[in-house]
Amino acid sequence: MRNRIFGAIGLLWGGAILVRASVVGGPVGNGAYRAGQITALAFAGLLVLVGGYYLIRGGGSGRSPGARAADAATTSPGGNAYWFPAKRYGWGWGPPVTWQGWVAVSLWAAMVVAGLFLLRHNPYRPAASIAFVVIMGGVLTLVCYWKGEPPKWRWGDRSG
Repeated sequence: MRNRIFGAIGLLWGGAILVRASVVGGPVGNGAYRAGQITALAFAGLLVLVGGYYLIRGGGSGRSPGARAADAATTSPGGNAYWFPAKRYGWGWGPPVTWQGWVAVSLWAAMVVAGLFLLRHNPYRPAASIAFVVIMGGVLTLVCYWKGEPPKWRWGDRSG
């Protein structure tokens, strides 16, 4: 129930920001003021998407997110929890299961958005933007490799 309430709040809040931006006509001004408005619009879009997801999805299993994350977070040989669990099918990692993983992904996404924003007036814009995104993808892969479960090809749960 709590997830649905927060989902509705996110949907309404993000929707209100987007409606206001469409009425006013989008970001105005220049420099940091304009960058802040663009960031707010990106945040509003994220609120609408996540709020809609949780409003439709509902409360899930009824357990708190922290309890679900604690169950899902496997531990490394050193006893620390992995930030990124292995995918059940295929090679790679799934969404973060610890707060540290979510912070890492959020910072990575903010750096990608900020970098693309700063590259918008570059005369070599397409090539520079593509190179930047590829490099940032490599950075995220390295973080997942460093703080996630060891990657290997998986074919699901074969225990049952």
